[in-house]
Amino acid sequence: MQQRIVADEREQTNVLVLAGPGSGKTRVLVHRIAYLLRVGRENPRGILALAYNRHAAVEISQRLTDLVGDDARGVTILTCHSLAMRLTGASFSERADVPDDDRSMSLRRGEQSGVRPRADKDPGDKYFTKLLTQATKLLKGIGLPPEDASEQRQRLLAGFRWILVDEYQDIGREEYELIAALAGRTLSDEDERLTLFAVGDDDQNVYTFKGASVRYIRQFEQDYNAQKAYLTDNYRSTAHIINAANALIKPARHRMKTGYPIGINKARAKLPHGGEWSKVDPKSEGRVQVLPAGKNPVSQAQAAMLELQRLSGLTPDWNWSDCAVIAREWKYLDPVRGFCEHKDIPVQLGNEELPNIWRLRETQACVDW
Repeated sequence: MQQRIVADEREQTNVLVLAGPGSGKTRVLVHRIAYLLRVGRENPRGILALAYNRHAAVEISQRLTDLVGDDARGVTILTCHSLAMRLTGASFSERADVPDDDRSMSLRRGEQSGVRPRADKDPGDKYFTKLLTQATKLLKGIGLPPEDASEQRQRLLAGFRWILVDEYQDIGREEYELIAALAGRTLSDEDERLTLFAVGDDDQNVYTFKGASVRYIRQFEQDYNAQKAYLTDNYRSTAHIINAANALIKPARHRMKTGYPIGINKARAKLPHGGEWSKVDPKSEGRVQVLPAGKNPVSQAQAAMLELQRLSGLTPDWNWSDCAVIAREWKYLDPVRGFCEHKDIPVQLGNEELPNIWRLRETQACVDW
């Protein structure tokens, strides 16, 4: 299925890949770009890949470079917010309180090549929301006569022909409008529309609190008259984890993969369902566990950490950096950190960051200069 998606030779056919966790979503997107370059002989400057955040953009760039070498140089790989900066000619020197990850990039109108992956880490920031809206208006040519609007669109697109979007389920309204304007969804002339290839998992919409909505991936097929493809083989998780996930998500309403349950890939189908822990841990045998812990954050932290301590005694190559404790809010993780510090367990909270260098007087003086 991955190969059929990657090697699809239908031109001007929009594709929506509905993929499960651990099924190779990014792998397929990267190989699709490589196929367009190496087999389709497409101009790399005609390919635009959009990722949700900086980490994903960098990963796509690195994977593509590993796959096709110098052929990857001309491919533009950005986040929606970085693309909006490019289209509007915005610069971070105009704004003092933007997120750090994007400050290293200053794009001016007219730069049409050599853009490397940069991104934001706060898609809810009002500054970026404003930029997305401005970029969308520019692409649509709002307020311009039709012929001028078309000319402006072609200049802004700079020869893009293919748009590939990773993690499409995580986009919000502003990103949706920008992508639609890029693709020319509402244009009457089909020759002016760009081919859109989107990969996403409607079961993994976890950024609702930042404005993302699963409605956009659900209406993709209708919006773009798209062909659907399914990736449901999981190459990452054990059978016990996959079965638990299927049972959990099955009652969810309005799923797009109803009838397409996630399954373990064939090469691992005969392995123990709990993986290596089937033999290592006689208690759980690698199953997903629900531990009684009460409603108190302290008792929950103790339950989680005592279980990890139990597991740590079962294998000689235990590494605490391979473990994660996830909570709904940061305040619930304070007792976890306290437990770890008391027991001399190395611990790092995910929101720990280096001091904000961009707010230093010396940095601002450099920017002003």
